[in-house]
Amino acid sequence: MARLSRSHKKYEGGFTVLEFLIVVAIAGLLAAIMILILDPVRLTAEVRNRQRETDVNAIVNLIYRNISDNHGAFSCAAGVIPTSTRNMSDNNPAVGDYDIAGCLVPKYISSLPFDPSASSAQYASTTNYDLQYSIQQSTTTGRITISAPNVEQGSTIEATR
Repeated sequence: MARLSRSHKKYEGGFTVLEFLIVVAIAGLLAAIMILILDPVRLTAEVRNRQRETDVNAIVNLIYRNISDNHGAFSCAAGVIPTSTRNMSDNNPAVGDYDIAGCLVPKYISSLPFDPSASSAQYASTTNYDLQYSIQQSTTTGRITISAPNVEQGSTIEATR
């Protein structure tokens, strides 16, 4: 019987430099394509615009809850809803801002939503806020429109009811 010899081959694993460079190049190309497809700046702006849509709808719904509770008339110490577009803020009612917070907070909501990216937009209390959202009531239809003037990407965001 013949004796079988065992040969021991040393296993040499791993990648060659060329294979490694090809993998890195493909991964880089895929990453660049994903960045172009996903465009984080555009996506972030879209998220803020969706927040604005939610906010203006919430505000107009709160106003109509107030109207419903007051037998068809909006009850507010600031007076009737303006017929020209006004910012909702307590900052400067004398020059046209409409001070709506006391009409809705705390009875209908604990705090008012404000624009997610406008630098001056904030809500601290009913006497310290600037929503950076606008309000207007049509003189012909009586419908109330809440709009977001700081919208991004050329959209128009408003809620009318």
